Amino acid sequence: MLWLGDLMVATLMIEFIHIVDYDPAWPQCYEQEAAVVLQALGDYCRGIHHVGSTSVPGLSAKPVIDMAVECGDYPPTPAMIAALAAVEYEHRGEFGVVGRHFFSKGVPRRFHLHLVPEHGEVAQRQLAFRDYLRTHPEAAQEYLAIKLLAAPGQAIGSNEYVLAKAPFVEAVLTKVLGIKF
Repeated sequence: MLWLGDLMVATLMIEFIHIVDYDPAWPQCYEQEAAVVLQALGDYCRGIHHVGSTSVPGLSAKPVIDMAVECGDYPPTPAMIAALAAVEYEHRGEFGVVGRHFFSKGVPRRFHLHLVPEHGEVAQRQLAFRDYLRTHPEAAQEYLAIKLLAAPGQAIGSNEYVLAKAPFVEAVLTKVLGIKF
């Protein structure tokens, strides 16, 4: 998940963004993959969280599990990158978000891993947004409507998709965290 305040549009990824109905298996998929990531990173990992739309019960989403992995060592060391590569994660650098290293896994992609500093701003934002949607079903449905308009069932740039959602995300974070964008 990108935050407009941190957005550096350096890489454009064209993809087919397909929103599917909520799958009750997503939490279990997260748990299984989190165990793989924890095993790979060992003591580097200080916390791992299911974030993104698949972490919100009942919310339709892209069928990609997002994980925020908090680490004491940041940026990731070559050993951390190698450990994640050994479990099939592709390192993509900051990928447009300062304070986060992005990894993806699967063809088609099934997992996104956001490696962030322990107690850092990126994880704080991801968790605050997730928790707000979990406790405000009307906001989750409003977010879904925005996502469906942004992903009209055709190949679009991922940056376009993120930018379409950004005003809503920023409004929620301003309300919850008091952050002004």
